[in-house]
Formats: sequence, C-alpha cells, structure tokens
Amino acid sequence: MLSETGAASTSSAEQSRNDDVDIKALKLVGEGKRHLLVGDAPTAVVSLQEACEILSTKYGEISDQCGDCYYNYGNALLEVGRMETGVLGNALDGVPDDSATEESGDEKESKDKEEDNACAGTTDAPEAPDEEEAESGESEDEGTGNETGEETKEEHPDDIPNFQLAWEMLELSRVIFGRKTDKENRLKVAQVHFKLGELGLETEQYAQSLEDFNKCLEIQKEHLEPSSRLIAGSHHNLGLAFMFDNKMEKALEHFTEAKKTIEHRITKLEKDVTEHETKKDDDYEEVVKKLKQEITELKEFIPDILAKIEDAKEGKGTSTGFGEPPTTIQVKRKTDGPVSDVSHLVKRKRTPEADGKEGEADTKKTKQNGAGDASQVNGSAETKEDTKKEAAMETS
Repeated sequence: MLSETGAASTSSAEQSRNDDVDIKALKLVGEGKRHLLVGDAPTAVVSLQEACEILSTKYGEISDQCGDCYYNYGNALLEVGRMETGVLGNALDGVPDDSATEESGDEKESKDKEEDNACAGTTDAPEAPDEEEAESGESEDEGTGNETGEETKEEHPDDIPNFQLAWEMLELSRVIFGRKTDKENRLKVAQVHFKLGELGLETEQYAQSLEDFNKCLEIQKEHLEPSSRLIAGSHHNLGLAFMFDNKMEKALEHFTEAKKTIEHRITKLEKDVTEHETKKDDDYEEVVKKLKQEITELKEFIPDILAKIEDAKEGKGTSTGFGEPPTTIQVKRKTDGPVSDVSHLVKRKRTPEADGKEGEADTKKTKQNGAGDASQVNGSAETKEDTKKEAAMETS
C-alpha cells in the first residue's frame, strides 16, 4: 500500500514538473511575441531561443509542440538580420567611429613625440634584445597566440549568421506544420513560405523568393476568401520580388491584383457595416467600429500600391538595376531530407547586447534601390512606417 502511495506521489510530482516546463515555455513564447510586436527583435530572439530549447528537450526536436515556437524564433531572427544589414534604417549614420578617433589620437601623440625627440637630437630606438630573450619572447608569443585562438573558438562555437539561422528555423517549422493537412496547418505552412519569401528578398535571392511567395499564394487561394488581406499581401510581395528581379510586367500584374483584392475587401467591409447598422445587434457599435477601422487601414495602403504600379510601368523595358547579382548574405539552402539533429540551432546563446554590437558594423551597409525619382519599392528598403503597413497586411 505504501509503495503504491509513493509511486502515485512520484508520478504527481513528475507531472507537476512537466506542467511547470510547459508554463515556462508558453510564458517565454508570449514574451517573445510581445517584444517582436513592439520592435525589440533582439530581446525576442533571446526569449524564443530559450523556449525552443525547453520544448525541444522535453518533446523532441521535430515534435509538433515545437512548430509554432520555431516559426516565431525564425521570424525574430529575420527581423534581427534586417536590423544588422541596415534595412530598417541606420541610426548610426553620421556618428564618428570611436575606434578611428582613438587611433587618430594615438597617431597624433606618437607624431608629436617624434618631433620633440628630433628637436632634442634624440630618438627612441628600442634596445635590441639578446638571442635568449628573443627566443623566449617568440615562444611566449606563440603560446599566447594558440591560447587566444582556442579561447576565441570556445566563445563562438556556433556562430551562424542570423539570416541563415532564420531560414533553418523557418524550414523546421514548415516541415512540422506540413505533416498535417487540416486548414489551420496548411495556412501555417503558407505563412512560413511568406516569411521565407521575405528572407529571399532580404538576401537578394529573388528566384527562391518568388517560389516561396507563389507557394504561399497557392495555399491561401485554396483556403481563404478572394478578398483576404493575406492574399493581397502575397500579391504585393510577389510584385516586389518580380520588380527586383527586373521583371516589370509580372510585377505590374501582381501589384494590380493586390490593389483589386484590397478594393474588393473594402467593398465587402462597407456592406458589412451597412448590414450591422441596419440590424443594430447588441454589440453592433463595437463591431462597426472595428470594421470601419479596418476600412481606414486598407484605404491607407492604396496610395502606396499605386506608387509601386507607377514604378513598375516606368521600369518596363528599361534597366533599373533591380536585376543585379546578389551582394548580401548568401543563405545556404539544404535539400529536403530527414532532420536528425537540430540542437545546434536552438542552443546558441545570444544576448540583445551582443546582437547590438555585432550589428554595428553591418548596419552601415544599406541598399540603395529605386526607379527614377520614385520612392523605393522594395519592402525591405522602405521606411519603418511602410514596413508597419505591410506587416499589417499579414493579418486578416
């Protein structure tokens, strides 16, 4: 009887620990999403990385429970990668480089010292060390160099670029979601392809970007209404990808479709507003308020899309520079196959401070893309306001 009681107590304690793990992971995912929503992508990466490690340790690295967490982690890494390459704007432009300033000061001090010595008729020529001291010094330098090299390797065992890691995490989530064929998981697969398409735009791999956006659009058309904002967003980004691939006719086609889809949705929402105002249900005022708010948001997208349509028309038959070879980070895409070990992807420790320091040098590189005097048309090279507008298109 006592043994049965002890076993039950042990089982209850283990269940409690498992529940605590799930609660912690869920809390971290929620924190990561909130940080991402307010634009703090580096902190979101830290929270989501820890959540991925917890869930993969408990359930297995390619378990269904890890899918959403991998997707959000990949999305956060994509945003950090954008920050590092200066896509969202570089706040450091015009700020003098501290290291260069210090170096300049050292050089000036050395030069002044040499001039003083010259005036005094003396020089600071170092004394030549004897052979034994020289040999001893060389040995110490070699030993120090080896130790330093080893320490450097230990500090960065899995230093994977953020764009590369983002792609791998998004691919893992795609594999997990793709194991189920219900509407919810199919739409999750579509959203993963949407993010992979954005990643292709950021790394200037336009052929891959087009493939991912097309797969996304195909799934969305199968499961969503023709007036869905998600479909409009996919057409919009396909237009961007074709424009940067210097295929202006196709870009024009998709920008036009995006405009038609948004106008279709506005018409539908306006009918819904009239219907609710006529019926006057209990909560009709709140419903009408939300509908009108969405109508306002959608109308704000129209001028932006019209500008892109004009850019595409002006670029037809001319070389705009959008088709130049990739010059940014190359993402290595692996062939489809069984996933065996992904622990190196979810156990890399990064901090917001580290990400900020690593991004300082990279953020000084910005993409200068445009068509004539028109505003920049790549969603990855627009202002934060435009980026927020396009992000809003992803939610229906």
